[in-house]
Amino acid sequence: EGAPLALAEELHTAKAGGSLPSHARHGVEAITLAWSPFWPAPGLASSQHQQLKVQYEARVWSLEASSSSSPSSAAVASVASALRARAPADRGVAGAWLVWQQALPAVDAQSEGWELHRLRVPGDVLHPTNLHWFQVVARYLFADGTPLPQPKGPATGLTALVSEEPYRPTPRNPNAPAIEAFPAELGLVSGRCAAVRLPQDAAEGLGVHDAGGQALVLEVREGRPGVSSIEASGAWAAVAERNVEVQKLDRNLVLVRDLAPQVCQFRLRRGPSESQPSGFTDASVWRPLPLVGEELCAQMRGVASGGRWAGQSLTGLGIALGVASDSSIFARLIWPRQPPQPCAVALGKYQVRYRMCGDEWHSLPMVELPPGDAAFAECQVSELRYGQLYEFTLRLGNVLSRWSEWSPATAPVRMELPPPVPGRNVEKGGLRVAVVSPSVVKLVWRPFIVPIRSDRVEAPILLDASSGQRGGVTAEYEVIVRAADGSIVSVVQHEAPAIFEDLQADSSAWIEADLPVEPRRPSCSFEIRARLRRGPWGPSVLSPALPSWLPSASAEPAKASAAGSPARCSHAYPSEPVAT
Repeated sequence: EGAPLALAEELHTAKAGGSLPSHARHGVEAITLAWSPFWPAPGLASSQHQQLKVQYEARVWSLEASSSSSPSSAAVASVASALRARAPADRGVAGAWLVWQQALPAVDAQSEGWELHRLRVPGDVLHPTNLHWFQVVARYLFADGTPLPQPKGPATGLTALVSEEPYRPTPRNPNAPAIEAFPAELGLVSGRCAAVRLPQDAAEGLGVHDAGGQALVLEVREGRPGVSSIEASGAWAAVAERNVEVQKLDRNLVLVRDLAPQVCQFRLRRGPSESQPSGFTDASVWRPLPLVGEELCAQMRGVASGGRWAGQSLTGLGIALGVASDSSIFARLIWPRQPPQPCAVALGKYQVRYRMCGDEWHSLPMVELPPGDAAFAECQVSELRYGQLYEFTLRLGNVLSRWSEWSPATAPVRMELPPPVPGRNVEKGGLRVAVVSPSVVKLVWRPFIVPIRSDRVEAPILLDASSGQRGGVTAEYEVIVRAADGSIVSVVQHEAPAIFEDLQADSSAWIEADLPVEPRRPSCSFEIRARLRRGPWGPSVLSPALPSWLPSASAEPAKASAAGSPARCSHAYPSEPVAT
């Protein structure tokens, strides 16, 4: 008397994320009842009790209720009181109905001891929304199995063990939705959205009510990128039905539009029952924005130098005019391999399109991104028309076949190199004329400089690091010998390096050219200019005038040098040249 009736709930595997059986009306697979052996009946001696057999019977009673309304507290108390007072003779009591009963095999009372009796009640007998009571009653049997006659008159004390509180089954949890790859027809969809795969048991559709009046609802929750994973950070909220687009060819695939959070996950809910959450996904795919102005030039130079500018990193889509070792040119796009904030779905591919300014766009084939540990991704576009002005856009795709929007157009890049110009070191003693013999003059000058940014466009110029260039490119120099009156005496072509501005290169090198001259000729000067392949001539630099007199070949021999070899007679003119 007074011993509790213990209930242990055994749930379907869907509570742990498994698949729920289609016939299950709720989440309970079974209820296990446990109780201690009953005491001897009132007025029966202990010795008499031990000579009899005891048979227990478990019963389940159900009181009608719904998810939206419950019986009054008085009705609930009336059922509990009636079940505890005496085992009802009929199948109904105080509005509750007997829905299941099962008797255990009879046992000898003297052998019961203190071990608990247990019985498993199948979950199928429980109604999803009704209130239930579990009742255990017992009766005596003679040794031959004949029931002992019941005493006449009202019973005293408790004659049945009843569960303390009315029980309602744990609701059936829907199976979890899943983040789905975008079908080909949805890969170009715009806006903040996600493709979600509903489980098969949700095929009846969202918003449809079950027998208990509860509708299936899709909910969304925000995620916050952490150091190494995505963490849930917001509360669950129902997705408006107008934002759920069911696909015609696949009714279990829905497109969820107008998502507020950038990173989110989904679950299904029906009343108090809820599914496990899906994985996280991104509402949109990140795209880098084009760099402009001085930021573009500085960051692209930083990338090309391998981090020469401390603390400088690429923050957007950069564009530059790339130069190969043979002076051929191409458009060079560089952007960060990973977005500034971690994304839920990894990026896997990219696509570039280009156009001459004002023309139609031309799309290049889709290309796989480099491995995820790469710092940057790069695309080179060649075979463009020389001298034309081009602009480019980029879009990125993730592993779910979702594409970003096209980025805004980059800064325009003109497919030509600016001509080399004399550097500061040329203008300050970097051009020298030496007489090596009465008929030969040696002209020595520092390499010209190629600006890394043209005054006609915004995009900088970068060397192709993969070709092993060290900051220079082959240029064609032209040396013009001019008389004192400015007339041209002779012209000599000479190939030598030109150095790109501010790039790591040996700017201390010299270029030499031997020029034949008349032993007795009027005063002259030397003008030097340079150009790159297919490009125009750049500005020139003019040497000081060379005097008309040169040493005669029949002059006295020079004194021996300290090393014992004959000294060479030469004249150098290191004074500052005049640039034209």
